[in-house]
Amino acid sequence: MFGSDKPAIAVYCQYLLADARMRTESLTLPKKCSSIIVRCILAFRLAFGGRLARTKRNDGRLLKLWDLHSHTTASDGDLPPVELWKRAADNNIDHLAITDHDTISGVSDLVGYLSQIADASEGQPVSGIQPRLIPGVEITALSGDVVVHILGLWIDIDEPGLLSLLDRQREARSKRAQQISDRLEQAGLPPTLDGANKLANGSVLGRPHFARYLTQIGAVKDENQAFKQWLGRGKIGDIRIAWPSQAEVVAAIHQAGGTAVLAHPGKYLDGFNKCYALCERFKADGGDALEVVSGAQLPKATKDLARIAARLELAASTGSDFHSPQQTWCDLGGQPGLPDSVEPVWQLRARA
Repeated sequence: MFGSDKPAIAVYCQYLLADARMRTESLTLPKKCSSIIVRCILAFRLAFGGRLARTKRNDGRLLKLWDLHSHTTASDGDLPPVELWKRAADNNIDHLAITDHDTISGVSDLVGYLSQIADASEGQPVSGIQPRLIPGVEITALSGDVVVHILGLWIDIDEPGLLSLLDRQREARSKRAQQISDRLEQAGLPPTLDGANKLANGSVLGRPHFARYLTQIGAVKDENQAFKQWLGRGKIGDIRIAWPSQAEVVAAIHQAGGTAVLAHPGKYLDGFNKCYALCERFKADGGDALEVVSGAQLPKATKDLARIAARLELAASTGSDFHSPQQTWCDLGGQPGLPDSVEPVWQLRARA
């Protein structure tokens, strides 16, 4: 599957082992039995799981590694933009998109940093991989009555229309944060808004910051419980916002010279037919591509999304959806590769 590229095999095995352990850690089994199950899952995934997120030459050699979905401290990630970029370099990523929720401030900060080091190293040889930054953003929108996330890749971060839309998103999030705090307090929890704001530290305030604060004060055991009990879909802290329409967001991305990608399409609705209808509506609204590979997803999900992308003649994107080094199931650039049956979004971009 990987020819003689041993580093590629090592990276992929690390991803598969982490994924397998994650799937067995919740089972009450003897240690030896768990180890056997992990090895069985690893063998199966190596046999049927697909290739790395690299494009291939006809001779089978690996070329470029792409990660087109990642987050920094500008939204709900744990790493500042510069640290994320350095991690991408350590992970041998050639092309990195920073796609924070409803903000381009992380991209802007990194652009400034890269400009400084470029000036400082002018005329000097550069060693190692220097990831190429793809300016991006992940914008919340409504597709009918379904809340979706749309990635804007290769955007102009200074385009006035896009900046105006993101300003409105930030204001909407601020109002929602107050409502979440009010509801949680009415349910008997202590005030949470100030604590969540401190954790956000000037970044886009979202439910993950409330989850972290609830964990910090001991109201829940971890962030997963915070979402299951208080903040997840249908819970008391799930406040609906009048997000912009999907068509409006796609148009804003295009106005900024970007490519519109529906992020993790399989996570919104259950079942192939509903997912297909959602993707079909995305195309009708002007969308360009689907995120066919998102993090450590199962091969069947990749296969289904590849079928949808091919049938709708949409390009395919890939990303780890990286948030934190603690995200052991899929590191930055650690997601599986795109199937051969789809057109990578970077090829679509090259043709535009």
